[in-house]
Amino acid sequence: MLNICFSSSAYVMIKMIKMESDQDILFLLDDLSVGHIKNQNYESRFDEFFSMYGYRCQDKQKERNLFLQNYQTLVEEIGRNDVIRIWYSNSSSEYFGMLYLCSIIDYTKKVYLTNCSDYVKDCIAVSLLEDYELATCSQHHKVLNQKELKEYKETWEQLAQENSKLRVYENGRIITSEAYYDKDIKELLSKRMSLLDISTEIYLINLRKRMLVSDGYIHVRINQLVLGTLP
Repeated sequence: MLNICFSSSAYVMIKMIKMESDQDILFLLDDLSVGHIKNQNYESRFDEFFSMYGYRCQDKQKERNLFLQNYQTLVEEIGRNDVIRIWYSNSSSEYFGMLYLCSIIDYTKKVYLTNCSDYVKDCIAVSLLEDYELATCSQHHKVLNQKELKEYKETWEQLAQENSKLRVYENGRIITSEAYYDKDIKELLSKRMSLLDISTEIYLINLRKRMLVSDGYIHVRINQLVLGTLP
């Protein structure tokens, strides 16, 4: 069985609870809740990713190589394994990561979904769970039938056609408005807060709603609003 999650922190946690197992575990580096996804190859996805998170990176070429290798390994391992288990939550990055994986998984595969939000109250993300909470989640999974897998594939294709720069999963609804955070950002800008303080406050506002934000997207959006460079 191949286990897949969506952060290095979640990867370490899942590896720990499955340390006596011979199951493989991988994580996807990309954050598919942000950036264009229509007709994108891995190189163009890296460019999308880097445009938002590049301020964190010291060596762009090294980051590019890691990013592309991560996708290549993931696709190869999905091809090799007949059973795939996806660990995720209702956080946007993990939810849309799950949809993407379903879009590339063949119907011949058996797919298990472990949505930790179904088993842990107020779950924000897999990486933020306590060890005992993740251990509880490990006892549960849903087996996707072909009809459900098809529906997930169609949902991803619809999102690709919309091709928004932002995808938010909130209370069971998919929202694709690139202006989703603008009201809060503008209100904080009117208080003459620093850009860093605004970014932190947006994070906290959403955390109180049990939601995580893409800080890279927020960073870019704040600058666009300040400079008047919105597309």
